[in-house]
Amino acid sequence: MIDEQKGRRSAYIGIWIVAILLPLYFAFFYAGRPDTGKYVCIGVGMHLIAIWINWDLRRQLWFWTTIATLLAIHIPLLLIVPWPSRWIPAMSVLPFGVADCALILGVIALMERLMKRRAHAMPE
Repeated sequence: MIDEQKGRRSAYIGIWIVAILLPLYFAFFYAGRPDTGKYVCIGVGMHLIAIWINWDLRRQLWFWTTIATLLAIHIPLLLIVPWPSRWIPAMSVLPFGVADCALILGVIALMERLMKRRAHAMPE
């Protein structure tokens, strides 16, 4: 039963991510910065994928604190960098998105390891 529910949740993850990212993109589009909106959506999308991969940690405060901190670090980078306004193929941007997702997943894995070590070291 649990595997069936997990499979059902996995089947719709793309729809949920698009539903979250579309309003974000349109906000940038109507603000006159569709180029920045595209890259912000890629960055936020990578965070959403990392959250989905680590969904079993959703009840941990340190997990959400880590996600919020990583987003806070990404926001200035995404808004300050002058992104090219010309069309760039998705395959050219994909390696940067994958590297970003890998970095996010690495930080989450490191924090998980530190939190487990801390939990074992604390006396009861």
